[in-house]
Formats: sequence, structure tokens, C-alpha cells
Amino acid sequence: MGSKRRHQKKKRKLIGCEEVEEEEDRISSLPDSILHQILSFIDTTSVVQTSVLSKRWRYLWTSVPNIHLDYDAFPGNFHCETKKRRFAHFVNQVLSLRDASSVFRFYLRCTLFLDADLVKNCIYYAFRHNVQELLLWPDCNSFLEHSEFPGCLSEALGISSSSLISLTLACHAFAMPPDKPLRLPALKNLGLAGCCHDYANFITETVGNCTKLETLILDDLELNSLNINAPNLRNLELHYYDDDCSCGSCFESMIVISAPGLTSFKLEGHALPVFSAVSLPCLHNVHLCLKTWSFDEYESYDVPDEEILQRMPLNVMKMLEQLGEADYVTLSMDTVEALAKDPDSLNNRPSPFRKLKHLKLTTPSRSSNLPLNVIAYLTKGSSSDTLVGDFYSLGKWIRA
Repeated sequence: MGSKRRHQKKKRKLIGCEEVEEEEDRISSLPDSILHQILSFIDTTSVVQTSVLSKRWRYLWTSVPNIHLDYDAFPGNFHCETKKRRFAHFVNQVLSLRDASSVFRFYLRCTLFLDADLVKNCIYYAFRHNVQELLLWPDCNSFLEHSEFPGCLSEALGISSSSLISLTLACHAFAMPPDKPLRLPALKNLGLAGCCHDYANFITETVGNCTKLETLILDDLELNSLNINAPNLRNLELHYYDDDCSCGSCFESMIVISAPGLTSFKLEGHALPVFSAVSLPCLHNVHLCLKTWSFDEYESYDVPDEEILQRMPLNVMKMLEQLGEADYVTLSMDTVEALAKDPDSLNNRPSPFRKLKHLKLTTPSRSSNLPLNVIAYLTKGSSSDTLVGDFYSLGKWIRA
């Protein structure tokens, strides 16, 4: 039985006096839509370079729906002034030579000083071309401490876009938020990173303005209050600072949630949550990975007042009670060990989860023994016929 072979088309080419067969360029023969999809997975610098391959590829890059501009990946020495000028020139050339087709995803990342007007032009361009996904990581004032959000960027982001569905904005370089909250009527996914204390009102008002919002992810948080009111929100992730060389926020963070459609909630990092939520009847998945403080470990850093640390176990219990509709719960061992520091409250309070089906404890415990009083507190209220538990102890995972 002979093996099957894929027959490739070949064309004849005259080299000198001899005619030879040459395999056809099958990739170039693919339709534009397929080539656009392939090119959408690589950065725009590499996409533009394909224009030298042949006439077929010369202008193909001008209609690729994804634009990916990353200063860090751009050729040249990172701190070189020439690289900064070349990158700015490249960005301007891409925007001016690209055709009029719509942009699906626009990604701009620069962790070094970048002219704010260039970022503004990128935002305007993306909005004019009906962008659906926008990711901005600009560092426009990296040498200025406590810098304000550039006015021209606030103005650009203040434009109401009817096409934008997903926005990720990194604010690490700016201690002050944009002048006005965002108003994006079609937005379903919002990610904000590097938001410190003065961003609380900006976040609250932006979320309130984006009435179709379904997913909210807040990274590198350092807030002492957060108020979220979003009737259509389904997924909420709060990631507080979790830096190896810092103990994070040393204050209690008041978290108020009104999201009746919420199905998934995640809270991570060095946080001291004081949680309050209106009824969460749709909640299914809860993930808590709270980092605890140790005076010995962080003796050279600021740590919360001892009274605040003493209140933490009870505050976490009250939070769990308000998340009690969840049936799939994941807790870090730090969270479990924090609960174990208040055994009296564990014994006197009812179990928070009435529908619990799966409990998972992540990361190894510092001790060899699981705090069984905490496990009992978490599971004794479940009415489920089947309860699965994944625990890490004595160097291995145990399923119960």
C-alpha cells in the first residue's frame, strides 16, 4: 500500500540554459483574510518588514486589523535617544501609511519616556478607525514623581467611542487620574493597572458610565476605598500590590460592591479588606489569595497597626459570608491561616457557604498541619451531596 502524498503545484523557471521546476509560494497565494489573521499574531515592526518579500506583500501590512507597537521590543539600545526618535517616527509612519480599514486591536506599550502627543495621536487614530480592543501602557513622565495624567491624553480618552468593547489602561506613571471619568457606552471589558488612592472616584464614575460592563480587572491597586456599582458586571478581579520588596498597603481597604449579576470574584495581594456587598445571587466562583504580614519578615518596612491585623480574621469571615452563594471556592493558605488566628469567631459564626461543591486551598502551608477548625468552618454549612476538597499538605496535594 503506497503512502499518500500531498501534491504541490510547481512552476518552471529558466536558470541559464536549463529549465528547472520551482515550488509555488503557497503562502502568498492565500487570501488576504487568512494572511491578515496570521500577521495579527506578530508585532507591527515585523509585519511592516514583510513588505519586502514580493509585490504580493508590499501593501498587505497596511490593512492588517491589529496594530502592535512596543517600544521595549523595538530595535536599538533601550535608553538611546536615537531609538526614541526612530520609534516615534515609525509609529507616525504606520499611522499615516496604513489604509482606511478598521482597526480591531490597537496595542501601544512604552515603559520609557514617550511624548504624550504621540500617545494622543494613537488614541485618536484608533477611535477614528472603529477600534474594538485598545491597550495602552504609556510612560509619558517617567522622570517626574507624582505626575498628573497628561491633559491631552485625558482629552483623547474622553471621546465617546461607540465601537470600543475592551480597554486596558496602565496608569503606573501617573499619580493623578484623568480629569474626567471615561464614558464608553459599548465597553464590556475594562482593565486598569497602577491605580493609587486618588483614582477611587475615577474608577467608580467610569464603571457607572459604562453600563454594559461585564468584566472589570484592577491590577496593582493601592486604594483605601473602592465602590463598584455595575448592574451587568459578571467578572470582578481586584489585585492589590504584591511586591517582594514591599509589604503593600498598610491600611484597611473599604470595598463596596453592588453587582447583582456577578458570577466570579477574585481578590489577591496585600489587602486588608472591609467588604460590603448587596445581594450576589448569581455568584459561582470565589478566589481569595490574601497575603498576610509578618513583623519579622517586614521589620524594615511599614506594617499595619496591630489592631488592624487583629481585626483582619473577622473582617475576612464577614466577607466570606457575603460571598456565601458561591459553590466553587479557592483560598490561599495565607488566607486560611489568617482565619485560624481567631478561633473564637470561627466557633461562634455559622459556615459562610451554603451551596459549596468544591473547596481548593492553593500554595503550600508553612506548617505541616492543615487548620482543621478552618476547614470545618468553611464546609459544615454546605447542603451539597458531593463536596470536593483539594488541599496541599506534607508536600503533596490531597483530594478529599
